[in-house]
Formats: sequence, structure tokens, C-alpha cells
Amino acid sequence: MIIAALLGAFFASAAPQGAPTLPIDEGHWTFAGVPRLTLNSDEGIGLGLRGVFFWHRFGARPYKTAITFQAWATSRLVQHHYLKIDAIDAFDLPVRLEGELGFFSTLTYPFCGDPPALDCVDDDDTRLRSLEPYGSVTSRVRIFRQPWWKDRLKLEAFVGWRGTDYIPGTLFDDDGDGAADLFPYPGSRYAALHPQGEPGLASVLQMGLALDTRDDEPNPSRGFFVDASVRDSQPTWGSSFAFGGANLTARLYAPVVDGVVVAERIIVDGVSGDAPWRERARIGGLVESSGIGGLDVGRGIRLARYPGRLRLSFQHELRVTALELDLWGNSLGLPVAFFVDSGVAFFDKDTVDDARLLFGGGISFRVVWNRAFVMRLDLALSPEEPGRLSAYASPGHPW
Repeated sequence: MIIAALLGAFFASAAPQGAPTLPIDEGHWTFAGVPRLTLNSDEGIGLGLRGVFFWHRFGARPYKTAITFQAWATSRLVQHHYLKIDAIDAFDLPVRLEGELGFFSTLTYPFCGDPPALDCVDDDDTRLRSLEPYGSVTSRVRIFRQPWWKDRLKLEAFVGWRGTDYIPGTLFDDDGDGAADLFPYPGSRYAALHPQGEPGLASVLQMGLALDTRDDEPNPSRGFFVDASVRDSQPTWGSSFAFGGANLTARLYAPVVDGVVVAERIIVDGVSGDAPWRERARIGGLVESSGIGGLDVGRGIRLARYPGRLRLSFQHELRVTALELDLWGNSLGLPVAFFVDSGVAFFDKDTVDDARLLFGGGISFRVVWNRAFVMRLDLALSPEEPGRLSAYASPGHPW
């Protein structure tokens, strides 16, 4: 039903609804697609394909409908495949529908203990392996829009559902018994605390509010974007786990001089209840991520090495567009960003003795094509990972 509704939203956005009062805009398709060759210190060298079909109509920014797909795997046997649909003003209503179906698997997710120990080398003793088929749908209802406030001001309410089936282990048969190894690494720290691997479906409902004044969604140079939400997972709606959480994420963009932008992001995220470790590593909100640690939150620190029950993250970037070219009517920007990521993770709900103050920082080289397609290569260092230079090649700004 969810997919049918999303496909209906797509076709509704692609076809006129009744007699328009303005001149007919037939709309047009565009496509952006690249081989996804990535470098990630946590996941290895990745190779795959990512493409986006854009349907442009009625001046909707940055598009009317987008259909994104990805097939991608890495040298460390991490996989992430998905199909995503994003329909703006679906059914000609002030509603944005987003849906995704995908599959993620990893053999390298760090698990250094709960709370994480400092002696955490990257080997099978400090990793967990996981298979995660998932699906999600989110509806964003525009409550208010004021297009004359700088570029615009938009207030939205959103409600969504995500279902992730956590299957411990791997489809490979490393022990040679003729069956997939659907269990944690034998003898690992994770297996010692969770011998069964915390299997089950996390059925998570989320709702919240978002306030957005960005001048450009894919590549903003001024404005702010704030969302606050609560989430809950209960057996009542099919979950194997009972837990709750809340999130506040604030992003600020401010031009300093022409071609120089300061970008800030603050995240406060908390979770309580019997959330499995892989769910605790998630940071909620309108745009989910993982942390603290990894290519989005806590660069320089291993992926989600510090998924505390309460996490505070403070990220700062100075984005300098060193060169901008016009190529046959297309714009090519080559920004360089200098960044510092900091944060605090609390693991025990009854004490702050195990709180960790975390830092990472570095430089990022980026390519911006027509202000809508962004690629980045981030190089980061952190005292949490002595002697390790972390590299992340990924599409999009981190926020």
C-alpha cells in the first residue's frame, strides 16, 4: 500500500490535475547518474551505481519528483542497495511524500563494548556483522509558507514509519557447515554481551516539526533548517523491541563574504528502553544518520563508535568556493571546506561518569554541479583514533 501510494503520488505529480489557471507547464525530466566509486576508512573502497531521475514542473524547488536508486558494495563487504521516491506537493496538495526500500549489510560495524573501551583495535573481536532489510515512508505536511521572508520560510509537520529487520551475522558460510552464519562473530565483545545478536524487527513511528528558511536545499548558502521529533517503537505496531527517543537538529548557514559560507549543525539525540545496539547507533530526526563517529557525525572517529543513550554533537564548517566555472551553460563549483566535529556521548542513564568528550577535524574537497549535485572527499583526524587518517568520499554535503 505504501509503494502504491508513493507511485500514485509520482504519477499525480507528473500529470495535470484539472484545468490549470496558469499557462500549462508540460514539465520535463532530467537525469543525474554516476558510478559510485567511494573511499571510506570504515567501509573500504566502494564501487556501484547511483542515479536520480528528476521531474521538474511548476517551478517546484529543487524538483517536483525525484526517483533515486543505488547498487553499491565495498572491498570490506559492506552493501547498500535502495530505491527512493521523493514527491513534492504530491496530489497537488501541500504534502511531501518520501519512501524508501533497501537492503544494508556489514561485516565491519565497530563494537568496543558498552560503554566503549579505549583499547579498541579494528579486528573481528571489536566488530559486529549484520543484515538489515528495511523500508520507510514519511509524510511532510506544509502548515505555513511565507515566500517573502528572504528566500522563503516554511513550517512543516511530519510523521513517518521505518521498519528495519535486524538479522545478526552474514550470508557467507565462513565456518563451513553449509549454512549462512546468522550469528555474531564467535568470541567477539558483542557476542559476549549479546549471544543471540539482538535479532528482530524495529518498527519505529516518528513525528515532529521542521522549520526551513534555506535559500537552496541541496547546496544552501544562507538560512536555517531546524527539526524536532519524537520516536517510539512498541510491540503494539509490530516491533520486537520497546524503546523511545527524541531528537533536535539545528542547521545554520551564513555567508561571510562572496564565496565563503559558515555552516553549523547542532544535534541533541536521546534514546531510552531496550533499543538494540544497532538502533542506538542511529540518530533520529527528519534526516537520519549514525553516530557519534563516521562520515556524517564525528568525522575522524570510527563509524558510530560512540552511540550513547544521550548524544550531543556540534559541527562547524567553513566552506570556501575557490573556483566556479561555466561549462556550456552548466555551473561547476569547486569548494574547499575546513571542519571541526565535536560531541559528547553519555552511556549510562544514571550517571555521567562514562561521558566522553569527542573531537575530530580536517579538510574537505567538493564538487558542486548546477548547485544540485554535490560530491565530497573529507580527510579527518581524531585523538580517538591515534595514527589513523580517515577518508570519506560521498555524495552531498554532510548537512
